[in-house]
Amino acid sequence: MEKTVCKENNIQEPCLGPRKKQKKMEGFVVEGYCKYSSDLLNDSEPLMQRLFYPCIDRMITQLEKCFSSVSKDIMIGIQACHPTAESFLCVLSLQKLASHYKIQLA
Repeated sequence: MEKTVCKENNIQEPCLGPRKKQKKMEGFVVEGYCKYSSDLLNDSEPLMQRLFYPCIDRMITQLEKCFSSVSKDIMIGIQACHPTAESFLCVLSLQKLASHYKIQLA
């Protein structure tokens, strides 16, 4: 179909080769074959137990690594600097941010 569209519109056909993996995503991409039968894919409970829940667990683990308690405190402090935030200039929120960056609040 793509070749027909290109010929009809005098467009050079794109050179399609094998896709290259991005180096930055190399540690996050898993390539393999699905060893489960089509019956497994039709029944939602085993699919959730073998695919969905493990994926969610891995995502939560990675998010917890990225947003540790220190990061959370810093983000709360940054939010307290925004005038429209409910915690605007909240001393407790700002103290956590200030102590991380070794700033003394007046």
